[in-house]
Amino acid sequence: MMKPRVRKEPLGMVLVIGAYNFPAQLSIVPLLGAVAAGCTAVLKPSEGAPATAMVLKKIVEASLDPSAYAVVNGAVDETTALLEVKWDKIMYTGGSAVGKIISKKAAETLTPVCLELGGLNPAFVTRNADIKLAARRLGWGKTLNAGQVCLSQNYILADRAVVHAFLFDLFFRAGLALRNAVDEEAKVNVFDLESIATS
Repeated sequence: MMKPRVRKEPLGMVLVIGAYNFPAQLSIVPLLGAVAAGCTAVLKPSEGAPATAMVLKKIVEASLDPSAYAVVNGAVDETTALLEVKWDKIMYTGGSAVGKIISKKAAETLTPVCLELGGLNPAFVTRNADIKLAARRLGWGKTLNAGQVCLSQNYILADRAVVHAFLFDLFFRAGLALRNAVDEEAKVNVFDLESIATS
């Protein structure tokens, strides 16, 4: 009698396109997944974090077999050139506009993609919620990493019975946070400003 078998085989060549909001983590984790699966890989870190991209290039070149792994630094032109290559898998974390471009290009060769594009993440505040705790946690979640977290909530749905108390606590806490942050250095770089200006 035949028994089912699981054959573990590498996918082949993987392209990993990293994001700028967590440039090390969102580049290294998918790259290590490809390495662990026995795939060859090219990492294209975000141009929005050039210092991290240079460090990643040095680490990969010093740590991994250069005949199997590489880092390509650059911007749109380099990413476009990489998408002309036939990959066995493409992994991307970032915005939906670029995700659509990658999906269309991958569809031409039926290349599977793994896209993490964030989403519309609602939060619900019910009449039974601890309003101060909800305001603190949702305010923290939305402002973590300057709001550049794909899992942070995009909107809040609050029960009419608690909406005013919730908004008061949310804005009161936001005011405290801003007042306490006045003396801190700017945490927005040129890439962030350009993204904000064009959105």
